[in-house]
Amino acid sequence: MKHYDHIEWILYKKKLFPEEKMLKMEEHLYSCDRCLETFLSLVDNEEIDKANKDLSIDFTDQVMAKIENIYHMPKPKNNKANKKYREIFIYYTAVAAVTLVLTMGGIFTRLVDTLPQVAQSTTTVEAIEIPNIVADVSGRIVNKTADFINNFEVTNIEEDENEREK
Repeated sequence: MKHYDHIEWILYKKKLFPEEKMLKMEEHLYSCDRCLETFLSLVDNEEIDKANKDLSIDFTDQVMAKIENIYHMPKPKNNKANKKYREIFIYYTAVAAVTLVLTMGGIFTRLVDTLPQVAQSTTTVEAIEIPNIVADVSGRIVNKTADFINNFEVTNIEEDENEREK
């Protein structure tokens, strides 16, 4: 949000800006407390006295009475939201109608009765044994490692026996 500085508010107060900028600044005052505070700090006692002379004593009461007499117009409903809810309602109504027709026609009952028969009539395919290549490779590695260790131990034992004989 763009804020106006102290000098701009002085120029606004003296009405030295074009009318378009004056309107923008006035609209800004409605939404910005910081700028409103800056603008109100420019109001001096002389202006307050002049306003008191121009306004009647019961000015506030008159304004409040007029505000109370204003009829509040309710905000119009969003047609897009109503249309969306209407479409969803129609959709669910159609689905419910189709479900009722199928239920009354016995489609669901026949489906429940036929399902076990279909399950029994299906043939089971026997599993074909496929060799597990990964297990075979790892099995071969384990076997070769075990053979190597056994051969290594036998060799060590033979060497120890040969050294003792000497």
